[in-house]
Amino acid sequence: MPLPCHGPISCRLCWVGSKDSEKGFGPSIGTRAHRFRMVNDPGAWGAQVPQLLVLGMSKGETQAAAMARAVIDGSFETVPFAKMRARLLQSLQAVGLMAGETSIDHRFLATEADYGWGSILRCSLTGWSKKNQCWSGASGEVIPGLKIPEGNEALKCCIRQHLKDLSDRTQLIVLLGNDDNYIAVVRHAFEEVFGVTISLPGTGRQAFRVGAQTVVHVGHPSPLNGHFNSFLQGPVTTTQGAKKRSSGLR
Repeated sequence: MPLPCHGPISCRLCWVGSKDSEKGFGPSIGTRAHRFRMVNDPGAWGAQVPQLLVLGMSKGETQAAAMARAVIDGSFETVPFAKMRARLLQSLQAVGLMAGETSIDHRFLATEADYGWGSILRCSLTGWSKKNQCWSGASGEVIPGLKIPEGNEALKCCIRQHLKDLSDRTQLIVLLGNDDNYIAVVRHAFEEVFGVTISLPGTGRQAFRVGAQTVVHVGHPSPLNGHFNSFLQGPVTTTQGAKKRSSGLR
C-alpha cells in the first residue's frame, strides 16, 4: 500500500466524533488544564512509494506552527525538520545513507522518487514544559505523551494506518531518536499492531524487522539533543557510539 501522497493528510481516525482540531490530555500541571496537546495536522513529504522512509517522533511546536502557515502561504516543503536539515543529513550519513550529498532540501519535494518523510505520529504532539512554561516538542516532553493511553493509542493508530501494509519497495524505515524510552514505546506499539517483531542479530534494540521492512533507530538531529555529537563521533565504547554501530546499517 502506498503512503499518503505528498501534501497535507486528511486523516481524522483519532478524532472521530470531534469537530475540533486540537485536544489535550493527561494530568493537570500548574494552571494548565492538560499535560499534553495534540493537533490534527498530519502531512507527508516526498515519495509515496519510497525505498527509504524517514520518520521523526512528531512535529514539534515550531513545525506545527509552520504547518499552519503552510496551508495559507504554500510553504509546505519547508515544514519538515526545519532548521535541523543539516544535522539530519549528518545523522543519516553517520549510518551510511545519502553518501556524497551536501543538501537534502530537494528530497522534500513532490517530485522525490526514493525518500519519504514525516513522523511516526503524523499529528503534532507536544508536552507542557513546566520549566520553560511552553508547549514543547522535545523528546523528554513528547515520549511521556506517547506512553499514556491517549497518546499511545494515537501512535498505534498511525502505525496501523500508515505503516502496516507498505509496499515491498520500502525496505527501510529510519526512526529519528534512539533514547531507550522511545525505543521501548515504539517497539511495543509495533508489536501491538503487527503481533510480532523480529530482532536483528547484533543490533540490540536499535533495529528490528516487521513484514518486508527493517526499522532502525538513529540519533535525533534536534538541536535539543545533547547526545548528537556523541552519536556522530563517539567511539563504540560510549553509549551513543555503540548505538550507532548497533543500527546495523554500516
